[in-house]
Order: sequence, then structure tokens, then C-alpha cells
Amino acid sequence: MDWAAGFATPCPALCPPCRFTRMLRRTRAAVTLQKTLRMVLARRSYLRVRRAVITIQAFARGMFARRLYQQVGAWQGNGCPDPTWGGPCAAGGATAPSLPLQMVWHQKAVVIQAAVRGWLARTRYTRLRRTVIYLQCCYRRVRACRELRRLRVEARSVEHYKQLHKGMEIKVIQLQCRLDEQVGAGFQPFVGPRVWG
Repeated sequence: MDWAAGFATPCPALCPPCRFTRMLRRTRAAVTLQKTLRMVLARRSYLRVRRAVITIQAFARGMFARRLYQQVGAWQGNGCPDPTWGGPCAAGGATAPSLPLQMVWHQKAVVIQAAVRGWLARTRYTRLRRTVIYLQCCYRRVRACRELRRLRVEARSVEHYKQLHKGMEIKVIQLQCRLDEQVGAGFQPFVGPRVWG
């Protein structure tokens, strides 16, 4: 056992099991340290790349915003009205560029397209569901009609009557056997006068 780790009694001869245990403990500690160090390094690298990406995005968005602001100022300096309306310029009489208006229209078109596509998908799903339910009803109706015809044919057949009256025939045979046994034992049942036809 490792005496420095705080165990009660150290092994004086460092027997092979104690050496193996100490090696396993040190290996586990080394693996834990390596794993933690790699995690810290990977996280530090990821955070550095994330900060760089955020900085680049911020600079790019700022550049686009400044460029758009300069275009709007140039349009208004030439006597053009608000570019969002896309009206004619006072200087040249041409239609002013309407980049913000196009962006607004594009966003509205995307919203309308999403709503229409959702409505079309829901309508198609409802129609398909109704069709499937109708086909299932038709199939079940056909199966029910076939079963009804089969039951009708079976009810009209002689075999069905035989199966229905089979229990009665067994009871009649049992009564006949019992009557024969009683007659054979000396019991004389009452027999009425015969009627000759």
C-alpha cells in the first residue's frame, strides 16, 4: 500500500499485488489529469475561435449598416424622398432605389409563402386522411358483405341443420339406449292399443 496516501500500514516488502495496485492508482490519476488538461485546452481554443467569429460578424454587420446609411444619405442629398417609398427623385426624375423596401417586401413574401405552404400541406393531409378513411370503410364493408353472404349460405345448407340438431339426436339415442336397458331388465312399460292402418 502507498504510505504517502494515508493508509494505515505500509507494505514493507512491496509485494507484487501492492505494486500492481499502486501502478493502477497512478495510471488512473494520470489519465484523469490528461483528460482534464485536454478539456481545458480544447475549451480555450473553442472560446478563442468563437470570439474571433463574433468579432468578424460584428465588423461585417457594421460595415453593411454604414454602407446602407451612406446610400440613404446620398439619396436624400440628391433630392430623393425616403428610399423606403421608392418615389421619383427631384433631380433626375428617376425612381429612387428602394433597398429597404425590397427587404421588407422580401420578408413579407417569405411570411406569406410560409403561411400558404402550411395551408396547402394541411389541406393535402386532410384530404389524404379522408381518402384513407374512406378506402378503409369500403374495404371493411366489402369484407362484411362477404361474411354475411357466407353466413347466409351456411345457414341454408343441410350441414348447418345437422350441426344444430346434432345435440338433439344424441339425446334421442341416449334415451333409446336407456329404454332398451330397462326393457331388457324386465321392466314392462305401458303400451297402448295398436292402431293398424
